[in-house]
Amino acid sequence: MPYQSKIIHKLSTIITKRYKIECAIGIEVEFYAIPKNRYKHSTIVELAEKLKQCGVSVVKEDDEDQYEIRIPHTTDLNRLCEKIEMCNKVLENCNQHIIITSAKPFLKKNASSAQYNISLHIDSKNIFSQSSITKNDHLTSYVNSILEMLNDALYFLLSQDNEEYARFGSSIHTPLTVSWGINNRTAAIRIPSSYHENRRIEFRVPSPKSSHDNVVLFLLISLLHKIAVSQKKHYSPIYGNAHDTALYGGEPLHSSHKAAAANFRLPERIILISNAFERSDYEMQNILSEIHALLLQHKIP
Repeated sequence: MPYQSKIIHKLSTIITKRYKIECAIGIEVEFYAIPKNRYKHSTIVELAEKLKQCGVSVVKEDDEDQYEIRIPHTTDLNRLCEKIEMCNKVLENCNQHIIITSAKPFLKKNASSAQYNISLHIDSKNIFSQSSITKNDHLTSYVNSILEMLNDALYFLLSQDNEEYARFGSSIHTPLTVSWGINNRTAAIRIPSSYHENRRIEFRVPSPKSSHDNVVLFLLISLLHKIAVSQKKHYSPIYGNAHDTALYGGEPLHSSHKAAAANFRLPERIILISNAFERSDYEMQNILSEIHALLLQHKIP
């Protein structure tokens, strides 16, 4: 098992053992598959069948040649990341189509994103469904933790390609600010109001080129922040267009790789979380020390 996968497994195991909370995550990844020969009969069927063998489904998106891979939610987070890697290899070996996983490859077409769908479970029950969205402390405090650390972590979540950042605000359905809302596709986090028993956080910032191990680790770090850090910023849900900063305010997401690198403060966040635990809590201090060392490898020299 790769080192980062071991860290994900150890941290999720500690959280479940101590707090009885299991984190379930599913992913929806968009991409373009352009036939190499428009005049020759070429469909997505063969590619879709190969992807389905990875345990995922493929659906057509609104834009021409754009598709979405849907990976079912699971509490086996290492297996989730393995499925993504299997899908990536299938896409890399595709012969009939040109596969494009860039976040914003076409000026006049929809951007591509990787949406992470997260729910928390105790005794196999979704604790996000226990009350209304705005009155569910488990849900709102987790959203607050994700958003509070989001810009500090953006350098860790996206690749070095500035195209990753060009997606932000490129259409009404892409995020532009550190924000959340109910049924609000203009925000960084969307909470669907339907499917009460399956209520989830939709984290809409990552791209298809994001390191999925990094995103999953960030979501676990955010969960630990939710549990351990008592003083958190509070973010109110936005019901209108979250792009309208004049009306709603909101911290803009970093607009370039350079800006994200200059403001990469996730290692400092780990120290803050570590300080919330006793020095004698060796199990927690050791895993946080490992995460801190891993994050320092992403620092700009």
